Amino acid sequence: MIKESKRVCLWQQGRARFCRNFKSAAEHDEWKQRIINSRMLLPASAVVGNSASLNAPFLWSVDTLSSHLSYRSVPRGRGAANSPAASMLDVTWPISSNALVQSSLSSLSGWGAVRFAKYYSAVDALTADVAYRHTDGLAKGITLVTAAHNHSEKMMRTMPGRDFSLRCYVTAAGSASLEVRTDALQNNDAGEEELVNVCHTTMVAVDAGTHRPKKGSVPPLSIDAEEREAQEERSKLAEMHKQIRLRRAADSMQLRSKQSKPPQQDEMMHLHRLFGKVTQLHESPVRLQLPDTISRHTHSNSFVVMPEQRNVQGTLFGGIVVAEAFELAYYAAKYFVRGRPFAPIAMDEAIFLQPIAPGDMVNMKASVVHS
Repeated sequence: MIKESKRVCLWQQGRARFCRNFKSAAEHDEWKQRIINSRMLLPASAVVGNSASLNAPFLWSVDTLSSHLSYRSVPRGRGAANSPAASMLDVTWPISSNALVQSSLSSLSGWGAVRFAKYYSAVDALTADVAYRHTDGLAKGITLVTAAHNHSEKMMRTMPGRDFSLRCYVTAAGSASLEVRTDALQNNDAGEEELVNVCHTTMVAVDAGTHRPKKGSVPPLSIDAEEREAQEERSKLAEMHKQIRLRRAADSMQLRSKQSKPPQQDEMMHLHRLFGKVTQLHESPVRLQLPDTISRHTHSNSFVVMPEQRNVQGTLFGGIVVAEAFELAYYAAKYFVRGRPFAPIAMDEAIFLQPIAPGDMVNMKASVVHS
């Protein structure tokens, strides 16, 4: 898949706010609290699975550590059918007791003990597992693809030396699409679960031939009586996320769309002032240190897609795209801050536009566009 945009916000010296999707910092803070309050607790009926390939086949196929992980899910037939708990998957990376797992996930950032690239790769695979569980897609021959990862944010520091779990579950279901939420969890000193990361993924059921959305493929989400209040709140948040996506699409230049519009007058004036300022600096008789530019802080990476990088549809696994993009963005950010300490804390959008086949040559670019 091709990623259209990916923006990484840096938390440096404890001073940063990430509220690009929201009208104000207060609205963003309210959203975070609602996310924390509405998370799914581990269902009482969840049991430990014995086979990684059966419990999470997509994660098993792409994660070399899959045999070292612990899997929990609700057995078929227990609880409400098509409820969030029915398709939920909970996977734990035993960082505290497995040196191999710890070294594989370790991050250079002091604010996160788990590399975001590893996190997003696992999220991409695990959301596919959950989406196929909810739709029974493997048995019915349904093709599900990842449309986008949105509203992904670090809620608090990931503590080193502690086990790390991903709990993945459906939060909304339409006729041909689902929103799947992934919570990253760790236990605090008191042994209580805490939400450290969150990510929302849009999955779409498509026709295998036309790759257009196939309506009627996704069963509606049923209400789980044990967590009715939290489920209703997650449904409201999913609608909020949908409205944010629509608002952003309407405000964007949409260069690939027939409805694309040129920059507005105020945007043209702003560009004019920027170019005028840069021209004056370059032509000044006094030798000045030129400011940082986007071109100076643009970096690229290229690779050829190999057969083992395919997903179930035979195209490049989306988790590889997100992981590679994040690693490149991390490099661009580290270069920009001249190696000083920083921590990536959020990704507001990663959109997949079209599939990439084995043998294709992929080029990625990462630019620092704001500081």
